[in-house]
Formats: sequence, structure tokens, C-alpha cells
Amino acid sequence: MTRREFMQLAALLASISLVGCSEQSNTVGDPTPVPVENAGNFTLTFITVGKGDAFLFTCPDGSHYLLDTGKDEDYVQIARTLRVKGIETLDGIFITHGHHDHAGSLEPLVTAFPTKKIYYSRKDDSSYTDILPGDIAQDHEIESVPLEGGEMLDLGGVQAKVWLPAEVDYFNQNNNSLILRLVHGNQSFLLMGDAELDEESEFMESGEPLGANVLKLGHHGETDSTSTTFLDQVKPQIALITGNEEENPDSVNVPIRRALDKRKIIPYYSESDRLAIDFSSDGNTLAVADVTTEDLPRCLDLSFAEVDRAGQRVQIRNNADTPADLTGCMLYSKRGDECFFFPAGTTLQPDETLAVACIGYEQPGDLIWPEEKIWHKSRDTAVLYDVNLNELALDRVQATK
Repeated sequence: MTRREFMQLAALLASISLVGCSEQSNTVGDPTPVPVENAGNFTLTFITVGKGDAFLFTCPDGSHYLLDTGKDEDYVQIARTLRVKGIETLDGIFITHGHHDHAGSLEPLVTAFPTKKIYYSRKDDSSYTDILPGDIAQDHEIESVPLEGGEMLDLGGVQAKVWLPAEVDYFNQNNNSLILRLVHGNQSFLLMGDAELDEESEFMESGEPLGANVLKLGHHGETDSTSTTFLDQVKPQIALITGNEEENPDSVNVPIRRALDKRKIIPYYSESDRLAIDFSSDGNTLAVADVTTEDLPRCLDLSFAEVDRAGQRVQIRNNADTPADLTGCMLYSKRGDECFFFPAGTTLQPDETLAVACIGYEQPGDLIWPEEKIWHKSRDTAVLYDVNLNELALDRVQATK
């Protein structure tokens, strides 16, 4: 069976609601789980950002949490997923470790979506080098929640158990990943971060409950994680793999595919032709559905009047005959993966322009991008987005000889 055939079969099977299993039913000889009532609805949304982790939890009480925030350039897709779902604020963001494909969009997300708490490992002083969740929390006046491991958190009707390895691994930073296990009624979800075989082995030996209906494979589904012993203990029905063949060929490999196929575990890869995939639980059963790129309101008519990359200054024109409120709009430098959010109350009158300039390049009346340099003179693309992540204007420059 080819990988494509395997994926097509998986998609067919996944279109059917899946009967749930309890934590106990993942152990041989345990009784069939007793159906639960009034558990409310919980949805784990797998945001398909390619090689990178980004998950959204929508809990029974209506609260919203992210687990990891993908790469810098994944902000637009993550933010658009939140907008499609009508989410304006976040109750919390969990960061499994400090690598850029897990924490890269943390700062722009908390800038655009007011966030109550940021959760991260207190122990991990290895992977948190460039991205420091505690500092970001302080800068944005967000409650910082360093975790020791062993915490049991109530996420609005979903129980979340935090696990961390006993010692910091300074040689393989992936093995410092925060592992999160969610339980909603008879449904359970095990999310392994980038844990490789050493951390996975320690987790198995810890005595923690392992059973899960949905397993997010460690380290993007590569062969340095997810042993067959681990699969046999977790007994998942669904495997989430945060990689795809085009961007990360190591995430689509024969050994893992065969191990999943042998156990009739349905895999979902981080393919880019959809925003996300919802895994929705009522406490007893699990349903799967795609999240598509819905049309969101586009209320502004803006364009670039000039993109002066050498002068680190961009001018934007309002083409409409009414004033434009730019609050929450975003100017994006694609090569630098840098975002500028227009401050609240920024208004542009009809047929007028305003400029955004880097420090040292500003003119009177300009908005200041608080960086010394953003724009590259070659191979950089400027994009202007409205608050719903609709593309309003694009200016691309080709490489010069």
C-alpha cells in the first residue's frame, strides 16, 4: 500500500464517528467504560502548520487554550484558525519547550489575542534560549505559570495532567518536552511534544497513566521516537503527526507507518491544504472534521503606496471613501518573519497615507516599528493583513544580481 493510498483509507475511516475508550479500557481485562452524561463538548484542534506544533483546546465551559505556537511564519494560519472559530481571547498557552517550531509565534499571538496565562517548564533551562516565555509574559502583563511536573489542572471541564522528566537533558533538548495528558469523560488525549525515545522511556517507567484515544507522536513522527512498546501501552485509535512529506520527509517514514498500520491506528499528518482538523468529544465518542478557510469579513480597502526597503519605511494608502480603522491590522515582513500590529485607534482618512518606519528611519508622524531594521533589500515580501487575516496588499521584490 502506498502512502497516498494509506492516507485515503485513513480519511475514509475517519469520516465515521469513533466509539470512545476510557483510561481503564486501554488495559487488558478492564471492563467496558460506563457512558458519561453531561460532560459537555471538548474539541482538540490540530492546526496543520507543517513541521511545527500548534493545537487549540476548546473546553466545555467555552475556554480556549493553545498548546505550542508553531514557527514564526505560522502565526497567520494559527491566527486565522482562531478568527474562523470566533476566538478573540485565550485563557492560556502551554509551551512544551523553547524550539522555534513550537514557540515561534508566541509573542505575536499574545499581542493579537489577549491571553490570561502562559504555562511552561520551570526546569527547562536548556531549550529556552531565544524565546523566553516568562519574559514574554511579563512584557505583556500575562500571568506566568512555571510548571514542575505532576500538576493536575482543570481546564474548564477537562482534566490536564502535566509530566516533566526528572532531570534536564542538555545534550538533546527535545527530551525536556512537557508532556500533557487530557481526559474528557471516557476520551483521553496524550500530547508528547518533541519527546524522543529516552524521555518516552522515562515516561513509561514513571507509573503515569498512558492510555489515550488520541496520541500526538513525539518529535514529528520521526523514528527517534514512538517505540512499538510505547504504542502497545498507549493503544491509541488516532495518531497525530506534526510533519508532512514535502516539508519534513523524516516525519513520513516506513517504520512508523507500518507500526501504526499493524495496530489499525489512523494517522493524521500536518498537511497544508486545510487550516486545521477538529477532534470533538462529547465524553463518550469522538468525531473528526476539517476546519476550512472560510471567508471572513473584509471591511478595508488598503494598498501599499510605497515599500522602501532600503529606507526601512512602508507607506499605506486608504483607497475607500470612508475612514479606515487599522486597529489590529498587521504588517508582515515575510523574510524576517516579523509582525507589526497597528495600535488601537489607528485611523486613516480617505485617500490619505500613513507610514510605518523602523527606529532611526522615521519621519514626523510615522508609526514606529521598534526595530532597527526589518526589511531586506532582496527576496523580501511585504504583506498587509486585516484583523481577520485577509490579505489586503502584497509587495514582493525579487533577488537582485
